[in-house]
Amino acid sequence: MYYLYFGKEPYQLMDFKKKLLDQAQKKNIEIIKPEIQNFETNNQFCDFFNSGGLFSQKKLIVFDDFLSNALKEKKQNLLEIFKKQKNLKNSQDEFIYFFEKNPDKRSSLFKFLKRNSKESKEFKELSGAELENFILNQAKMLGIKISKIEISRICAALGNNIFKIINELKKIDAYKRGMPITLQDIKENVEFDLLNDIFKTIDSLAQGDKKTALRLIKNHLKTGDNEFYILSMIVYQFRNLLQIKDAQKYYSNPDQIAKETQIHPFVINKARSFISRFSDKKLKTLYQKLAQLDYSVKKGAMDINTALDLFICFS
Repeated sequence: MYYLYFGKEPYQLMDFKKKLLDQAQKKNIEIIKPEIQNFETNNQFCDFFNSGGLFSQKKLIVFDDFLSNALKEKKQNLLEIFKKQKNLKNSQDEFIYFFEKNPDKRSSLFKFLKRNSKESKEFKELSGAELENFILNQAKMLGIKISKIEISRICAALGNNIFKIINELKKIDAYKRGMPITLQDIKENVEFDLLNDIFKTIDSLAQGDKKTALRLIKNHLKTGDNEFYILSMIVYQFRNLLQIKDAQKYYSNPDQIAKETQIHPFVINKARSFISRFSDKKLKTLYQKLAQLDYSVKKGAMDINTALDLFICFS
């Protein structure tokens, strides 16, 4: 049987994968992770799947980012093998899982798996109330005592980076030794400097001050902030700006905008101070450019630092 799980939200994808493998181990199902890069020839690649002993008992075969990283010829070979071995689709002994962060959805192998998989699921990036509810559920599973108000505050500060949010909550929980986490705990322990500087950076771009925007970004890189997180935060906040600017056409009250967009009031109040300096066209153009750069970085076609520099210069 084939199973396909993919999406740009890494925490959900990795969490789902971990739970799946844990269950397989408990049931004593053998787990095989083919190292495709070690197959020097296509014949070796084909032999692996055509081996008579491979499927002699119940096995779980796991591919990580094969659709993203494998050479085109290897993907084509695997597709041909799957088409020939039609028994694999409904097999009760062979479970073939694909976990993909950024697959090429246009590829023939992806389309084949979408059509023939027992289950196919996309893990999309979360935002607003959906993100906050997810974090709240994760906190409960981890035994972290926290209410939705504090969850909302930390999401406003850290965007939709679930890994970072969960790690921050774990650190605070360890410090609190199981006591409920308060709003004051969030304010004292979570880094808000980056969020504030992201808004300062965007404000500088709105004023045409690229020099200040570039300096703010470089300062965070020098202090050790992760460049991928910085880019993801910029993308996330520009997406928020588009939603806020559109909502402002119909609502003037920040609370109404927050309810309509599911964006934290803290972010809305920050954005309202400079969002009028962007025209609708300019904001959309900048977001599209960001999305292109983000895609290039994730595909490995561009260095992350170059992408950040190009975005500032383009703005």
